Amino acid sequence: MYRVKGGDNLEYGPVTSDQIRQWIRENRLNRASLAEPAGTSGWRPLGELSEFADVLAAQSAPSLPPAQGPIPGHETSVSGASEIPPSLTLPGVLLTVYSILMLLLSVVSLVGRGAMAGALKGVSLPANLPPQVREILGNAIAAMQTPGTGFYVQMSLSIVAYTIMAAGGIFMMQRRLRPLALAGAILAVIPCHQSCCCLIGLPIGLWCLILLMKPEVTRTFR
Repeated sequence: MYRVKGGDNLEYGPVTSDQIRQWIRENRLNRASLAEPAGTSGWRPLGELSEFADVLAAQSAPSLPPAQGPIPGHETSVSGASEIPPSLTLPGVLLTVYSILMLLLSVVSLVGRGAMAGALKGVSLPANLPPQVREILGNAIAAMQTPGTGFYVQMSLSIVAYTIMAAGGIFMMQRRLRPLALAGAILAVIPCHQSCCCLIGLPIGLWCLILLMKPEVTRTFR
């Protein structure tokens, strides 16, 4: 599958190689027309793609007209959809970056809490502290020394969730494995960490979900 830019500088696709060949024969595309094969990033002239060398060679080079546009039947359409699918690069990047940052935060919290618990062992409070202050500090130190099973379970689940979210963002940009991209977007709207930073993921996740549910976007996944 490919995306192409017509003479009107609009994007069309995804379309098959046979469809591109037909447009070349109709002089609606030529060797200078830009195309982006599925699974790649960056536009390349059709003349650089060997799979179209034969049909481009058959095109009359001396009288080669500029690519026309819009392409009939595909004026703002994507395989019959009502509009060209929006780009998934920016939301995918945001979801991936956010997930990686939160993943690092979870790992640091998990490791740091264990290190702090070890450092606080054997710590004694000054004897001249007021009884109430001594009791408050003593309880705080005891709580940090023994985080509890719940803390470790929550941090472990957070690490798993943010890993899935990061993978979902990457696959969203690549338009692959839509179920995993959907899972990452859904997890982004669920608070997975004891931090207000998780609220940042809410608009990102909603944006990704809205895009991933669009039919014209769904058809572009492979």
